[in-house]
Amino acid sequence: MEVENHLSPPQQMAVAHAPSKLRNVLSILLEFDNRMMAIASKGQESILKQLRYAWWREQLGKPTDQRPKGEPLLARITLENSPQKLEEALCELLDAWDIVVSSVDDDAQSALDKACIMRGNAIFGYYTDWVGVNQPAVEKARKAGVIWSRQSLGLEIPSEPLELVPGLKPLNLLLLSAGIEAETSVLRRTGKYVRLFWHALTNR
Repeated sequence: MEVENHLSPPQQMAVAHAPSKLRNVLSILLEFDNRMMAIASKGQESILKQLRYAWWREQLGKPTDQRPKGEPLLARITLENSPQKLEEALCELLDAWDIVVSSVDDDAQSALDKACIMRGNAIFGYYTDWVGVNQPAVEKARKAGVIWSRQSLGLEIPSEPLELVPGLKPLNLLLLSAGIEAETSVLRRTGKYVRLFWHALTNR
């Protein structure tokens, strides 16, 4: 099945550096996350956004032969039957974005913190499960996933340098690309792009 391209250039780069057997599943994860982010960003009442998330949750909970036709991303998810935990990761992304849109002012910060942990784990954590790495690398990847999630949402991150995870280039490329577009300094943004492409070209 031909893969639709709804990923940013850095995301496409990350997918291209994944093992061939995982490229489609990583692409689906990132595209699904982009779709959920787009819903969260719409100028609608929270209840309308939650209804759209509920629709996706309902479809993912159905047997594959009972899912509606005509939704390209849902069709790709249905056809992708390896690895087995893809839909589990997608549901964690749904839960994370549901928390984002349903949080109220009083607990918005703690809700965002929780959502960023879940969102990071849904992509960075599950990816480490699929490629198979040791526990220290898993922990580093999960920490990187939280930073990636926070940066991509424009939230504050720790001031220490980003810690890349050896042997996990797709995740490192996502981490390096997060927050580039939000960078207000042209010089710093250029520097981040240089580091991103240098890592893609030279590091394993």
